[in-house]
Amino acid sequence: RAGLFAAVMLGTCTRFLVTGCRAGFDAPMTFWTTAAFWAFLRGFPLHGPADARSSRWQAAGFALAGVAVITKGVGAVLFLLGITAALLALRDREGWRRVAWGPGLLALTAVLAAWILPVALCAPPDYVEGLLFRQTVTRAFDPWTHLRPWHYYLGRLPLNFLPWTPVLGIAVWLGARTLLRPADPDRRGLVVLLAVLASTFVFFSVLPAKRDLYLVPALPWLSLWAGWGTMKALEGEGGAGLRATLGLVLGAAALAGAALWAWPHLPGPSRPGLGVGEVTVEVLGVLAWPARGIGALLIAGAAAGALALRHGRSGVALCVFALALVPAWNVYRAAVRPPLASLDSGRDLAARIERWSDDGDAVLAYGPYDEGVPYYLGRPVEPASDPERVAERLRGSPRVLVVTTRTGEAELRAALPAASLVEVDAAVMDG
Repeated sequence: RAGLFAAVMLGTCTRFLVTGCRAGFDAPMTFWTTAAFWAFLRGFPLHGPADARSSRWQAAGFALAGVAVITKGVGAVLFLLGITAALLALRDREGWRRVAWGPGLLALTAVLAAWILPVALCAPPDYVEGLLFRQTVTRAFDPWTHLRPWHYYLGRLPLNFLPWTPVLGIAVWLGARTLLRPADPDRRGLVVLLAVLASTFVFFSVLPAKRDLYLVPALPWLSLWAGWGTMKALEGEGGAGLRATLGLVLGAAALAGAALWAWPHLPGPSRPGLGVGEVTVEVLGVLAWPARGIGALLIAGAAAGALALRHGRSGVALCVFALALVPAWNVYRAAVRPPLASLDSGRDLAARIERWSDDGDAVLAYGPYDEGVPYYLGRPVEPASDPERVAERLRGSPRVLVVTTRTGEAELRAALPAASLVEVDAAVMDG
């Protein structure tokens, strides 16, 4: 039952839905990393040395961690950190000996060698360096974009687990009670779960670059924790709290659905907008019917869940509401996301910079600009707050490309009369 609730919440939480619909590396890397932990834990003996069968399962876990590395470099790091954190949290000195380190590391090395050796032998040196270092070690510890403070994920993780974040409150309360009971049969498994979750969260918090999708490998463990808490609450511990929490979720969903249904009917001046300009007005008109559709699905899901909740079926209420989230998300992806994407100038601006600059040229932003540009461009865009900074870069580089506004252009021409300033692209995007 815990696994069923965990799967329902994982499959319908905000970040997992967003990442699962993108052709990116994070979703398959999460799959391989989670599969590696599953295979390892299936083969890890609770007592006594590892036999041949348990060693094979553990070696399979290490091999799957190698596949995660091929998919995206941090897979094996998360796997090894998770094992270490779990063994330390269990305070089991003998547990280190029950890990099949020899077969496991051999399997991990074999998988990585099957990938690295052909690349090193056949690919150009620049490609090998970029693949093995720039896109792994350099990107992790000396990134050129998405710089955030260490505490960034503390506020982002709850948002990315919506709408199920309130259910975590039940799981936290029941988890604290379980950890304080040494004889509780769930305690050992919960310690392993929380240790892996904490190690994943801390690892990504330490790295300078932070994006919400980097936290996807933590979501399966967060969902297992919430699913376990839901199961325990249905068994009698915290049942009233779970019903109240689900009532809060369903009520918030109903209010959001009503707001989306009413939004297209509001008069133009008071209707919440996404910006200014003719493009935005056109986009708002396209979004009217999809907004009504999403609102109707949320209201229907909340009503069906509330009906099940009234009859004391909290688990059914959770699953019924989750079923309504799937078509609502599909409407968003098909009819809402494309018009909104047309308002994103970052990709177009990066393409224009790429067209007019070489890799050795300095790229400066004088004034405000889209912070997504360095991600699309693949190299840093240096902010310049005053003309003197632009002049300094002009003295040290044969050519500098400056992204600015018309006002910024006038300021630069007035402040740098001796510089050869040539307009190469006059595209107008978000001002």
